[in-house]
Amino acid sequence: MLFKSERWLAPGHNAIVTDKAGQHWIVYHAIDVNRPRQHQDDLINSRRILLIDRIIWRDGWPFVGTPSEGPQPAPIT
Repeated sequence: MLFKSERWLAPGHNAIVTDKAGQHWIVYHAIDVNRPRQHQDDLINSRRILLIDRIIWRDGWPFVGTPSEGPQPAPIT
């Protein structure tokens, strides 16, 4: 469902949620390549950012593709 992009590496550790409009979303972590570690001894996971993207259904299968690069419409709450 998720693939790395030029900006976001290692997308994963996800959860699927449904908003009040019945739309499905994936909430997950990924590493921002534009945010390097501050110190060499920083843990690699300290760079993981929380992201959310809408899941699109194609022929009955969930699809997200690559993490969004910018602001997207938000879930309906």
